[in-house]
Amino acid sequence: MNETVKNYLETKKKKCEEKKAKKLVELGICEKIYSPDGEYSSEYYLYDEKEKKHYKKIPIEVTDEEYDEILKYSENADKKEYNIVARILKGIAWFFFVGGFIVGFTLGVALGEQLNYNPYIAMFTIWGIYFVFGMMFIGFAEIIQLLQDIKNK
Repeated sequence: MNETVKNYLETKKKKCEEKKAKKLVELGICEKIYSPDGEYSSEYYLYDEKEKKHYKKIPIEVTDEEYDEILKYSENADKKEYNIVARILKGIAWFFFVGGFIVGFTLGVALGEQLNYNPYIAMFTIWGIYFVFGMMFIGFAEIIQLLQDIKNK
């Protein structure tokens, strides 16, 4: 194997192992190794109140398959990634709900008085129209978010 390729692969493999070790420690899949003299050092920088000793965390050895399974169920895998388009559509839906309420109230009363029509019927009709449009935008946003969730899996 070419020396440059070999060095590149070793560097990438080392970085990958460091990332794996950091993730395992972050998830608590590790052991405490106490300082031989119990004193603080740059290596043993954590302190155990119960044992009154300094320690470091060492990740437990796991296979690649076990690590993949751990990542699958880790908290970070459960974090929901939101789609910006879905968020914008939900914002538009809320604009329709709030704006429709205001427009329905003001325009319903004005139309009712101007056309000698029951203002409540006009108001509820306008509210219903804006509600339908708002729900359509929420539905589209939900479809987009579900597609994003499927993509993330």
